[in-house]
Amino acid sequence: MVMVTDRFPQSANAWDSLGEAYATKGDKENAIKSFKKSLSLNPPKNVKDNSEKFLKQLGAMK
Repeated sequence: MVMVTDRFPQSANAWDSLGEAYATKGDKENAIKSFKKSLSLNPPKNVKDNSEKFLKQLGAMK
């Protein structure tokens, strides 16, 4: 997955997917960083909603 964000650093969807992978793996710190990076790239609504959902679950967003 890191390879995808390296190739497409401006892809909010790639960062969101990387965040999901980190969250599944239990790597909360990197998941939060990835979801925040996704949100910083002005993602489409579905990607934004997903990133925000995970950030709430991870306790990084209210």
